Amino acid sequence: MKNKWFLYIILFLLNPGLISANDIFPVFIESDNSSETAKIISISPNPVEDIVYIQYNIPEDESAEVAIYNFMGLKLRSSRITHVESQIKFDISDLDPGVYIVSVVYKGRSSDTKKIYKK
Repeated sequence: MKNKWFLYIILFLLNPGLISANDIFPVFIESDNSSETAKIISISPNPVEDIVYIQYNIPEDESAEVAIYNFMGLKLRSSRITHVESQIKFDISDLDPGVYIVSVVYKGRSSDTKKIYKK
């Protein structure tokens, strides 16, 4: 079963020169729940104050990207991941308190998303 998420990026539409399209969370994200995709296993601690650990699972011999977005769709952090590791660490101490989106982009589309609650 596939879940569909829609996120409208008003900031980008109103002022496209302010940020690039590569920094924007995809307007249409299709999430595939099949076993041959990248998944976020856990986010800890959550809520978080400064360092967050994201445990993930991706198919063998593949790579993906983990990214953190704000609710305006702006990409704040990102890193390439491989199946060799199963966890990544982000320092988000400089981010304002609030809710952020973590997304795993696999084969060009978001395969899983979760929320981070920043204290």
